[in-house]
Amino acid sequence: MQKIIRGKKYNTDTAKEVCCYSNNLPFGDFDWVQETLYVKRTGEYFLHGKGGARSKYAVPDGDFMGGGSEIIPLSEKEAQAFVEENGDTETYEKFFGEASEGETRTTIILSETAKKKLQRLALEKRVSISQIVERLIENA
Repeated sequence: MQKIIRGKKYNTDTAKEVCCYSNNLPFGDFDWVQETLYVKRTGEYFLHGKGGARSKYAVPDGDFMGGGSEIIPLSEKEAQAFVEENGDTETYEKFFGEASEGETRTTIILSETAKKKLQRLALEKRVSISQIVERLIENA
């Protein structure tokens, strides 16, 4: 897919894939979502998202909604947050350098619904899931 946004061309065929997120629903499911982070030769990051008729990528199709796709330019910080949540350590350090050890990593168990809401909120706010959780704890 390719698209021109604010005079800049974004092309999934010529950019390098960084990492990918899928909600693991089958293709064709109304809630199916897949997002792939790319980096252009210029160092600019963008997300190619696609999904079903009830996903955030849905588009009007006559009287109904259909599956759709979108290219979204991301800042380096937004791309970094995406890799933190969806990539592995090797991928993170390959694109953003060695990670700081000043933070503590922990594992929490969430329902799939809560995880989706947390991911959606992080994307809407353009911050990492970790930042969302930390803000919730600070405000508690």
